[in-house]
Amino acid sequence: MSPGTDLISCTKALRTRVKKAAKFGFADLTGESMPEVVSSTFREFTPHKPEKHRIDNGKNTGAFDKYEDTVFDYPSIIQSKLGGKWDQYNKLLSAQIGLCNFHCWYCYVPEAVLRGSGAQYLTPQDLVDQFLKIRCARESKSSVLRISGGEPFLAPDLVLDCLEYLERIGLDKEVFLWSETNLSPFLSEEPGGPVLAQIWLQQRGSRLEDLASFRNFALHPCLHGTNPSDFHQTTLAQAEFFDRLVEAFATLVRSRIAIYPTISSNASPSDNLDSLFSKLKAIHPNLPLRFALVTYDFAYPPVNERLTREHRTPTRYDSRSMISKWDELLRKHYGKSYAEIPRKDVGLDDQ
Repeated sequence: MSPGTDLISCTKALRTRVKKAAKFGFADLTGESMPEVVSSTFREFTPHKPEKHRIDNGKNTGAFDKYEDTVFDYPSIIQSKLGGKWDQYNKLLSAQIGLCNFHCWYCYVPEAVLRGSGAQYLTPQDLVDQFLKIRCARESKSSVLRISGGEPFLAPDLVLDCLEYLERIGLDKEVFLWSETNLSPFLSEEPGGPVLAQIWLQQRGSRLEDLASFRNFALHPCLHGTNPSDFHQTTLAQAEFFDRLVEAFATLVRSRIAIYPTISSNASPSDNLDSLFSKLKAIHPNLPLRFALVTYDFAYPPVNERLTREHRTPTRYDSRSMISKWDELLRKHYGKSYAEIPRKDVGLDDQ
């Protein structure tokens, strides 16, 4: 989005570009220099990759070093919901919504993809059928369809349609759907009004709670910043929306959607982290325990290209400072250190 553009207006405008009748716009990955592209629609993503210090602390793989390792626990979370073998959930086939309303400087996705260049429009059935075809053809068979972005929840109805289709064809106990959001679709236009994602679901007679009814679904909300100023520097969205995005977690918790949130540990400051921690804890007593602190890799070519072209000079932070502060707060409030409790074991009511 452009600086100064109202975030809600931008989000609504992009929604009209993402959905065309019964089809949704996905990035055409043909020719893109993104890692592990396997088709024009999908790339393969491996969450647990020890050589990159991406560790699943829900699996018995030895000690977790909170300063060196990053929690990537998708496989154990999914296994806790569907059973089966852990390894079958460590390969995700990821399709990307081709638009985003944030302009994060550290995004590894090429700019053309984020701005919808060369979008391909697919029905939910098209998307799932393509996933199943690639899944069957690959030696390392993936049981996880990931709808990424861009901002996937510009299309919450797409996510719900895919879940319903998987159920109809009898694969809801075998295939997991993982998605992400920057939380903006969970903003409301006016205080007390329905959030944007709810409005879009209502148009097909559905509710957010319908998403929560599927055991083979989880959502990764990423909080882009730890305070309003940091949020603005990262995303170019107006700083005043930051607190509203934090409050959006209350909507997700009330809807009972299974959420596993993150904050960057090396692109956000630890200053005033106490305030953010308290706000999250007020939304739900266990919510801070569900957070993972993600150390971002800034080496992707689109990051440097973006910073050079736009003359942006963001601050990069020492991840140890953020992790130490978060760890201190967890010990103070829960008597547990960071990542000591696997996120799959942290309850948010009956999730």
